[in-house]
Amino acid sequence: KFQRLSCLVMEADCHSDFLHFPPKNYKYLHTIIKKTEVSLCLINQVIYWTLFLTGTNLETYLEDLGLEPFHCKNLSLSEILEINKKTINDEPPKCKSDVPWYFLKKLMMANITARKLKCTPASESNCEETLSAEEFDFDLLVSPHKDESLNPLDIITALFLCSDGFVQQELALKMSMCQLSVPLLLPCCDTKQCTFMLWAMRDIVKKYRPPDLSESKGFIEERIVTSELPMVSFVRLGECSMSKSEILNKLLSNSEQYHDTFVHHNMECGDSPRRISNGLTEITWYLPCGNKSMDIFSEPVAIANLRGDIASFETQFSFLCQTSAAVFVFFDELEQLESQLELLANTNHKSKICLLGNQQSKNFRVDNLKKLATSLALTNSNILVKTKEINDADFVKLLRKRVNIVLNNLEHKMSLEKMSDVAQELGIIVDEHSLECQAGKMNANAITAAIHDTLKFKEDQLPLQGQIWKELTCLEKEEFRLRNVGSENIENYKCRLQDKINELRKKQNDNDMSEAMTCFINAISTQEPERCYFLKWMRMNLDNQSRIKLSSLRERYKEKSRDSENKQEIKEIDEQLSNSSLGVEHFFREMGQIYEASLSLPESDSSRQQLEHLPKLCAQLLLDGLPLELVDGDASSIPLRWVTDVLSQLNDLVSPKNKIVVVTVLGVQSTGKSTLLNTMFGVQFAVSSGRCTRGAFMLLIKVNEDFKNVLNCDFMVIIDTEGLKSPELAQLDNSHEHDNELATLVVGLSDVTIINIAMENSTEMKDILQIVVHAFLRMKEVGKKPRCLFVHQNVSDVSAHEKNLRDRKLLLDQLNEMTQAAAKMEKKEKNKKFTDVMEYNPDTGNCYIPGLWNGNPPMAPVNAGYSEAVYEFKKNIIQLLGKCGSTSNNILEFRDKELNDILVISPDALDNFMVLNNADREQFAYWLNVCVKDMIETLRNKFKDNPFEAKLTRLRVKPQDELFNRVIGCGKQCPFCKIPCDAGGKAHTEHFASLHRPDGLGQYRWEDSEKLTTDICSSLVISGLRFCCFATKNEYHPYKNYKEIFPNWDIRPDSSLEASDYWKYVLVKYNKKFAEAYDAKPADIPFWWNFITKDQAIESLRESFNIK
Repeated sequence: KFQRLSCLVMEADCHSDFLHFPPKNYKYLHTIIKKTEVSLCLINQVIYWTLFLTGTNLETYLEDLGLEPFHCKNLSLSEILEINKKTINDEPPKCKSDVPWYFLKKLMMANITARKLKCTPASESNCEETLSAEEFDFDLLVSPHKDESLNPLDIITALFLCSDGFVQQELALKMSMCQLSVPLLLPCCDTKQCTFMLWAMRDIVKKYRPPDLSESKGFIEERIVTSELPMVSFVRLGECSMSKSEILNKLLSNSEQYHDTFVHHNMECGDSPRRISNGLTEITWYLPCGNKSMDIFSEPVAIANLRGDIASFETQFSFLCQTSAAVFVFFDELEQLESQLELLANTNHKSKICLLGNQQSKNFRVDNLKKLATSLALTNSNILVKTKEINDADFVKLLRKRVNIVLNNLEHKMSLEKMSDVAQELGIIVDEHSLECQAGKMNANAITAAIHDTLKFKEDQLPLQGQIWKELTCLEKEEFRLRNVGSENIENYKCRLQDKINELRKKQNDNDMSEAMTCFINAISTQEPERCYFLKWMRMNLDNQSRIKLSSLRERYKEKSRDSENKQEIKEIDEQLSNSSLGVEHFFREMGQIYEASLSLPESDSSRQQLEHLPKLCAQLLLDGLPLELVDGDASSIPLRWVTDVLSQLNDLVSPKNKIVVVTVLGVQSTGKSTLLNTMFGVQFAVSSGRCTRGAFMLLIKVNEDFKNVLNCDFMVIIDTEGLKSPELAQLDNSHEHDNELATLVVGLSDVTIINIAMENSTEMKDILQIVVHAFLRMKEVGKKPRCLFVHQNVSDVSAHEKNLRDRKLLLDQLNEMTQAAAKMEKKEKNKKFTDVMEYNPDTGNCYIPGLWNGNPPMAPVNAGYSEAVYEFKKNIIQLLGKCGSTSNNILEFRDKELNDILVISPDALDNFMVLNNADREQFAYWLNVCVKDMIETLRNKFKDNPFEAKLTRLRVKPQDELFNRVIGCGKQCPFCKIPCDAGGKAHTEHFASLHRPDGLGQYRWEDSEKLTTDICSSLVISGLRFCCFATKNEYHPYKNYKEIFPNWDIRPDSSLEASDYWKYVLVKYNKKFAEAYDAKPADIPFWWNFITKDQAIESLRESFNIK
């Protein structure tokens, strides 16, 4: 066995033969080698191959990571995004199975430290405390202990192999945002097959500024898979002492800031043996910013990096050689010239081959390099050797020059879409070629291929949301507001409005369903994952088209805005910007209008019956993670019946697990609201998509079973709103009203409202806060006190919280002023401060977040400080929701809120309140006096001869009943002392009494002596004593926790020792009579109670009820 092994190691084809050696003999053979006189080099090679081979079992590796269940049933986005205990857990991974979830948690929040995956076992967590006291272990130098760290590349490979296409897309997008390399060719070590990750990269959109646009400050924005870019690849031949990936990181980093794009040996866990990621090919992109002093390359370029020896991964190497402009090959030694020459001299290779050698390696041979260079006809531009006089920095500079030479003499550009054809020819699987993905693509293309003119398409294929819908919206709002009723009879006016609404609904029903909408509804009616692929293809196709259209409109806007006289033209372009937006939400909006119009038809109508399934279909998509449009941003209205029925169907789908909490964000445009939510919760609200997204959207996030008792809910609803104060919409007639309505709505629906303020835009938020305060006032009236948190973005100073103390106080003062003005208008003057109407703490209710990017885009990664600050803010929100107790609504309660009533608030409340300032006061006062005098005279004549009894009979309420309810209250009694509830009537949810009495008066007695008790419950509830009764099933329960048994009662401690003197006096005087009445023995009266006089008893009553 030893002889065979020795031959295999020394033979050139040892790798292929070694694969067939039985795995169970590895350790045995390793022992044999150590017992014999074999060179250290041979042993190292055997150890290397042993590690390599034992690590090729994918199933075993996934089992170590706890990912084996997801190998067949892939991870979905909903599983990754759900809120659980780990969401607010700061502890590093303690075992291998923690590592993938730790990586996902960090990456979904766009944290560039996600690849730091060192496990910290519990036994080592406190080792730093004793480290300094221990002696140095010199044995570690002889036989160093190697921990079982996991290579980050293995974790990334495992997660991509265990995830569905939508998770892969999200992972690739987040990695690209963090400027981390993305898998291009994903290997599967068990099958020796690799996959071209075209679909995974399809959602990545990049912006950059080439040199020809630097003067005009223009930029190019496009989907990276469609970009025709040159690709430069880097591979290694054999072993290499120089870290290829570290050199690439230095190549892509400018002098101001180094960034680890690729994992390398000198990173945390980067030196851990790779077990399943050999053969992985990664890609990243260098994109110029248009500044010559900062740009490393003036043109955009893709950089590919193959992990492992090209001799072992010939398929990947062939792919790179056929798709790259140049392939740079790192090497140390060139011993097997014939096989290496055959590998490099393949006639199918279209790229330029460049050799990068390291003369500092002891295995480097100049003569072998000469032979290879001669055979391949390589010139000076094709060879770069790191000599002993060249350090890493100089070598990187020389390498940049070689890459620039390639880019300047460019003949080969290829998009990733075209590369998929090459991959197919080489037998590489293309992820996008799955049946479901292709079916979704075909259905989406059938709709979007017909869009040549966006405005015409919307008129022809989406007619119900055009002018008819806008007119309907105005009429429905007028039904609630009655602004234009004038002198007309109100009831007649409302009937006339209803006639117009019915007429418009009839016009909608007269339109047959368009071909595009028929295709759309059929496509979303398919099974998963086909419909999810369809919707993703639709979104990407529509974004691509809108991006092109809106780009030209914005150029026109820029030109016209330079001339202040072109106001009308600017307004027209603004309207075109709004009308040229086309996204998936427009198709769902049309679907909602089709459904709402059908409701005006008779229930037996076949057309109506055919559309009854639409709300359930949309509810299922909402559960799948698709945002639902709550507010139509174009018409500034809620399709109430549509939203109501969708939420009803959602409730049916999830019941009884239907409790929700709502978090919303509000902010001026371009303050990073959507990015904040996306980073915080890992969701996918549209950001910089090239479209003017308008309105408000809700998205559902599941709460894991292990965390429901903390948040007291089953789902968290996230509501994102369009940016307020949009300059693009400022020219529209109703833009101000639209902003105010939207602000009011989101505040009214939310449990926590995040007010997002960029420091440079803070003054613009004051206008919005006026209307927000009105919404808070109305919420308080219905028993809801919302919570408000302010996020201040682009604040990087560590002392920001202390320095901005004065600004926070100023903001609170302004909010207090707005509250007083709003309260005066709403006739709720008791609300004097902002904190009277909402829960807000100036010290804990403000969060300061640094800027999003760490450096200058487009090559800047996401700032780790931004991700960490957002994470801390997220924890704060979850803890706040956890502390607020059982306040969550169920879905039906959320649905049943008077959504349209919330929008009834005057769009500029304070201006309307002050309308008399601009009126003719003398004329107004004159006619007011005339009207009042006429009204008084009319009423006096009417009631003059009516007898008092007749007047009472005509009252809408019975005075005797009202007096009885006011005196007796609701009739409920304290569960201990039996005193009646003080709250008048029955319209209250919590019972209370101003003055409690000894429990003996409520028939409580001592169990052993049968004597009436003299304890008073208002004192007992703050004691450590216990009680038992029928409600506790005769088991003892702490008085302090009485609310667990009697949740509807609020028993407060007495304000003073004399507060209960009246009832003490009563018990002393009538002790025996109460005992006889209750069939008990008289109470043992405390000694000093006997000295309470009648006058003292009456005085205690006066003080308790504020009677003077």
